[in-house]
Amino acid sequence: MEWTEYVYSALKTLAANGWVELCAYLVGGWVITRTIGRIFTQLEQNKNLPHQMMILLSRALKGVVWALALVQGLRALGVDVVSILGAAGVMGVAIGFASQTSLSNLISGIFLVSERSFKLGDYIRVQGEEGTVESINLLSVYLRRADNSLVRIPCETLIKNPVTNITGSPRRR
Repeated sequence: MEWTEYVYSALKTLAANGWVELCAYLVGGWVITRTIGRIFTQLEQNKNLPHQMMILLSRALKGVVWALALVQGLRALGVDVVSILGAAGVMGVAIGFASQTSLSNLISGIFLVSERSFKLGDYIRVQGEEGTVESINLLSVYLRRADNSLVRIPCETLIKNPVTNITGSPRRR
């Protein structure tokens, strides 16, 4: 028996078990996520949306594509995906209750990024803290105080309390 017959029989066995389909779904997912990355890079260069919003949307779309590719690949292998997704849903609820504060900060961060009430370099005041905005993340905002110290303020605090943007307008007293 020649090596080509071994290769052919191995490929036939892999195809019959769904491994070729799994690889096809994973390669397709990789190609689509790369394309999404390029599209968002071009959109970011056009400055249509803020940088943080572009990163958030890009990561969310890539995650959805990878999840779909993985689920379809596992279905091709004959794995019962419904029971896995059910267990993942129950686990997601348990993790959600355990990380309630972090999720609140994450959702507040999404609102802050989309609302654009302040931007990098603005001088803001919130709950007795004030400083120049150094970075706006999904969980917190970093302020540089006048004494050059760095303060981390959770996004939930910025949503629940009044924020004064001192440099938000070019005209001020």
